Amino acid sequence: MSFSVNVLDRTLDLVHQALNEFDKPDYKLSNVIRKAIRIARLRNDFENLWWLEEEMIESRERKARERIENEILPHYSGKDFEEARRDVLRASFSERSVRTFEDGNIVDDDMLCDLAVPSIEDRIKSLTEDAKQQVPPPGMHTLDLYHAEQRYSKIRAHMRFTANEYAVVLRRIENRVHEFLSMTEKQLMYGQMNSDIFERNRQYVDARLQAVAPEALAKLVSVYRRLGEGDEEARSQALLSCRRILKSLADSLYPVPAQPVRGADGRERDLSDDKYINRLWQYVYEKVKGKTAGDLLLAQVTDIGGRITRLYDLSSKGVHADTTEFEVNQAVIQTYLLIGDILRLAGGDSAVYAEQE
Repeated sequence: MSFSVNVLDRTLDLVHQALNEFDKPDYKLSNVIRKAIRIARLRNDFENLWWLEEEMIESRERKARERIENEILPHYSGKDFEEARRDVLRASFSERSVRTFEDGNIVDDDMLCDLAVPSIEDRIKSLTEDAKQQVPPPGMHTLDLYHAEQRYSKIRAHMRFTANEYAVVLRRIENRVHEFLSMTEKQLMYGQMNSDIFERNRQYVDARLQAVAPEALAKLVSVYRRLGEGDEEARSQALLSCRRILKSLADSLYPVPAQPVRGADGRERDLSDDKYINRLWQYVYEKVKGKTAGDLLLAQVTDIGGRITRLYDLSSKGVHADTTEFEVNQAVIQTYLLIGDILRLAGGDSAVYAEQE
C-alpha cells in the first residue's frame, strides 16, 4: 500500500523524538514509553502496544489492564491472543526480577517488581534522597554515635541496594524500548508504515474474504491501486471502494432481514439495503453483546462507517482540501482492521469470545 511521505515522516519524526530522549540528562523512561505507545498505536502494532501499555500501569490496576486487553482482543484469534499474553508475561517476569537485601546479605528469591515505570522512577528518587538523610543526629556521645552510625549505615545500604535493583529493572525495560524504537525506525525508513501484525491481518483478511465475500476482495485490490495513484480523484474512488467493501461484507454476513429487528435500545433498527453499517453493527452486536471488547468493536463500526461517509461526501462534493491523503489512508487502514475483526467473529475464533465475564 502506498502512503503519503508526510504520514511516514510524521511517524518517523515521533520515533526520532523518542530516541533523542535517551540522550537528555535526567531523562525519564516513562516519557519515552508514552511516545512509544503513540507510535505503536499509529502503526496498529498491537503486540508492542500491549507490553508498552503494561509497563505504565500498576499490577493492582485491574481496570486499566482490562482496558488494554479489550482494545487488543478483537484483532486476535483466541489462540493467538493467549500466545501473545504469554509472551507479555514472560518478558515482564524476565525484566522485573529483583533481589532483596536482608541482614546484610543479598537474597535472590524470585521477587518481582510490580510497579509501573513512573512509580519505579519516583521510588528510585525517593530512596536515593532518603538514604542521604539517614545519618545520626548531631550532639551524640562518641559511643552512642558509633552504634547509631552502625544502624544508619545498614539503613542506607538497604535503601541504596533497593534503589539499584529498581534501576536495573529500568535498564532492562529501557533496552527493550530502545530496541522497539530502533526497529520501528528501520521499518519506517524503508517505507513500511504499518507493523508486521497489520500485514498478517491483511493476509488473513484476503484469505477469508475470498471464501466469504470474493467480490469484496476484488474491491480491496481496487483500493490498493487507487491509493497508489495518489491524486484527489483516486482518494475519492478509494473511499467509494471502502463503502462498497463494507456493503458486500454486510450483504454476506447480515442480509436485509425479512422482518424488523429490534436493536439493543429496544427500538426497531433500519436494516435496509443501503444501511449496511447498521447491518454490520447489528451483526456484531448479536455476536458479542455483553462483552466490553465487543462494545469497543461496536463503537469502531459506527466510527469508521461515519468517517468514510463524511470523507466520501466531502470528496464527491469537490471539497478535496478537506480530504487529506493522511485521512484517506487511515480510513482504509481502519477499514481493513475492522473487516479482520468482523471476519474473526464470523469464523468463531475471535479472542473477544474468550473475554472473561
